[in-house]
Amino acid sequence: MSATSMHNHAGLPKLNDYYQAKQHYDNVKPIRGRSSETKPLGRERRYDQYLIQQTMRADQSLGVTHIDYVCTLYGSPVVTFMQDGRVTLNAQWRSVPTRCVMQYVLREHGVVDSQSGKWYFVNKRREAFLIGKEITLKFDAEGVLTGDMRQEHKHLLKRKAMNELRNRYKFFTDYAYTMLSLDNITTRLEVAEANHGLNFQVQPTFLGHRQGYWVHERHDNTPPKNRAKLFEALDRPNAPADASLLYELATCIAYVVGRYDYTISKSVCEPKEFIETFNEILKYHFADVVFEKVDQPLGSLFVDKNAKYIPYKK
Repeated sequence: MSATSMHNHAGLPKLNDYYQAKQHYDNVKPIRGRSSETKPLGRERRYDQYLIQQTMRADQSLGVTHIDYVCTLYGSPVVTFMQDGRVTLNAQWRSVPTRCVMQYVLREHGVVDSQSGKWYFVNKRREAFLIGKEITLKFDAEGVLTGDMRQEHKHLLKRKAMNELRNRYKFFTDYAYTMLSLDNITTRLEVAEANHGLNFQVQPTFLGHRQGYWVHERHDNTPPKNRAKLFEALDRPNAPADASLLYELATCIAYVVGRYDYTISKSVCEPKEFIETFNEILKYHFADVVFEKVDQPLGSLFVDKNAKYIPYKK
């Protein structure tokens, strides 16, 4: 079970429930000189990015108003103690300080564990609850903080299907391996890109589902489009015998895969690197064929290393 590596420099308090959150709010003196009442969450008052706030929440069904207490980070809610006893964790902004607030405020009830970017709240019974963007927890009869367990899946590689795809395009990988074994210096063939409709303007070119970490596939899907163009060309009936086609496509991929060698002032691509990258391209393009979705035990921690190959779905 991993705790955050960030020290509790702000002296964030341990708040066990709604009543302790209320008591902490009532006892903390506001920071002087602010236009609105500002109460620091931690003992070290100079860290005013951590605050505790009182909010009003209207319940339309009952026609009443509830008073909640919210632990915030830079104005965004992180841990909310509701008047009915529930506790909400908000991970809209994922960062070490956000996880730190959850970790230290709720340390009496469990830890917030990170598994390759997936956050879980792990309670005293070692039950794991996927936080996602937000999760609401509640106390059971034993006083343990619990929530709804979500069914998660792991994607396992179907080796038989993967080997069939490798054999299907073996004519291309054999050609590229031989070509690069004879001469591993690569150059960018703009004519080849134009011939096959490939877009090399931005990276990544073939791998992933998005262009740059900030633009998702639903906005810009150049890598999937490039893969589609690549396999459209390789699936032509005459592709295995078309030396010009194989050279152009192999050179395009080798240019992307390769690295710049400063000793010779040229780009080079090793045959092994080419084969490894082409296998990755196969996994991305044929993800629905080569991966099997397997249910995982509820409340368990795991990492799905193949999740990156699965296309984004709304």
